[in-house]
Amino acid sequence: MNKKALSEEKSQELQLFSRLLDFTRDGVYRYTFEEGRILFANSGFVRILDLDFPPGQVAGKLLKDLLVYTEEPGTVRQHADAKGEIHDFEYHFKTLKGADRWVWHDSFISTDPKTGQKVVEAYVRDITEHKRSESALRDSEERLRFARESSGIGAWDLDLVDHTAFRSIEHDRIFGFPKLLPRWTYEMFLEHVLPEDRVAVDEKFRRAIATQSNWNFECRIRRADGQVRWILAAGRHQFNAAGAARRMAGIVQDITERKQTDQALKDSLRLLNSTGEMARVGGWELDLATSELFWTEEVCRIHGVEPGYKPKLEEALDFYSLESRPAIAAAVKRGMETGEPWDLELLFSPRGGKARIWVRAQGRAIVSNGKIVKLAGAFQDITERKLAEEQVRKLNAELEERVAQRTAQLEMAVEELEAFSYSVSHDLQAPLRAMDGFSQALLEDYADQLDAQGRDYLSRVRGGAQRMAKMIDGFLKLSRAGRAEMQLKPLDLGALAREAAAELRRSDPGRKVEFSAAGDLRAVGDAALLRIVLDNLLGNAWKFTAKAARAKVEFGAAPGAAGAAGQKVFRVRDNGAGFDQARVGKLFRAFQRLHGSAEFPGSGIGLATVRRIIHRHGGRVWAEGAVGKGAAFYFTLPARPVREAP
Repeated sequence: MNKKALSEEKSQELQLFSRLLDFTRDGVYRYTFEEGRILFANSGFVRILDLDFPPGQVAGKLLKDLLVYTEEPGTVRQHADAKGEIHDFEYHFKTLKGADRWVWHDSFISTDPKTGQKVVEAYVRDITEHKRSESALRDSEERLRFARESSGIGAWDLDLVDHTAFRSIEHDRIFGFPKLLPRWTYEMFLEHVLPEDRVAVDEKFRRAIATQSNWNFECRIRRADGQVRWILAAGRHQFNAAGAARRMAGIVQDITERKQTDQALKDSLRLLNSTGEMARVGGWELDLATSELFWTEEVCRIHGVEPGYKPKLEEALDFYSLESRPAIAAAVKRGMETGEPWDLELLFSPRGGKARIWVRAQGRAIVSNGKIVKLAGAFQDITERKLAEEQVRKLNAELEERVAQRTAQLEMAVEELEAFSYSVSHDLQAPLRAMDGFSQALLEDYADQLDAQGRDYLSRVRGGAQRMAKMIDGFLKLSRAGRAEMQLKPLDLGALAREAAAELRRSDPGRKVEFSAAGDLRAVGDAALLRIVLDNLLGNAWKFTAKAARAKVEFGAAPGAAGAAGQKVFRVRDNGAGFDQARVGKLFRAFQRLHGSAEFPGSGIGLATVRRIIHRHGGRVWAEGAVGKGAAFYFTLPARPVREAP
């Protein structure tokens, strides 16, 4: 074959080879080793680099101008050995349009016989999708691992022949190991199970192996750090192509918190049932969708049925007595239709031939999404309370009858006492006036016929008759102070005090007494009775300052003194004779005196009258004093209108 024919044949082969290279999706290209100038490239190379011009226009361009390196340029040189042998590697770059590309790159270095340059013959395959799949798989595995660790679930895979197991990190963490142990076997697992649980766990494992069934249990383990924890373990057989079970895969989870919560719930339920039994109260719930009625143990006990009994609603209503049934049925119906709650006390008939009892039935609606879905409530045996209430009603009725009888007897006795008091005081006053009058006549008409001793005897008779008359008058005033009808209204005690002081000055014009009434002296009371109070207190102060060099009497409010809520405290104070504080308990008793009548005259009834009037106003009265240093009398009155104290 001549040279021309040979040349034509080689040209045809090259054209055929070039067309074949264009058919492949992989890239084939040739470039200078030192400069990186492309000598040849196929269409696969253009597609991988996402170029906008055909392969024929690639020749002559520098490789670095056709892509964006994500690694240091000269990667081929870094991977080629000194002999120029073939080396393959994975390479990442970005196209000029910004797309990420991963390629598998294979090449070898040769020398161009014409130019003597080193030339790289390269082959690239686009593995971008493969890389993305690998990345997605790693992300998925990482998410799965994170999910297992976050949920506290460890994974294991046990070889049923040698009992060695592959585990996840979380598995060993559950057993108290900070990192994976080099080796883990089923026997090592059993050593961590508490002795009291170990036999049952091993029996379940061997039964599962023998029957090729699933294996699951809950048990307690002692971790490597000594802590005792509850775990849940479950396993499932894995079968080979021949149907033989050679492996078991499963999970393990720390359930200590759940077990503690379950135990706390059981303890709480036990306490609730115990409390319900002691209080004789239970709960119930009716599901309107299923008509299922749930009763607690105490509700079952009250009904006289076994715990767990689940009646229909109609059966439950039949436990009520005939007279109570319409009321509870109507209440339940309203609760279903309108959500109206109920609280009823009804007669009830338990099963088992027990006597009728009283129960308190309460209920309310449970609403979800604007719809009544359930009724729930409480049920209580209140028989003892009802019997106690009935007994109290009987006792109250008897007591009211006795009070009425005693009140009638007391009213009769009071009427008789008032009649007697009036009769005695009226019948005594006439002879006393006669004794005083005849004694005075003897002294005036027959004084010259009597010696000094006789005149003294008559003076004493007159004095005794006058004191007795005053005592009778005081007794009548005290009696009237307890019987008079009160007219309560706001008044100014200062004005009443000034009137009383003016009357004292008129009755004893020779005395010089410094009197004052200052402060907020408004109160609520009966003006006539309170005038009696002020007459007595100011009169005593006037009397007991008779021997004072400079007599002072003052009336005013005493806000710092102890008074009940809603009451004001008033005070009458003087600088007179005073009294022994140790004997203050006798002051407000009738006919009790702390000074002799010869020194300071009086009947001893005034302060008892003061005490009775103040008590009728709902207040209290007390005194403070010291011998030779004066006295202070306090009393309280309401600051606003109140009902009369009983």
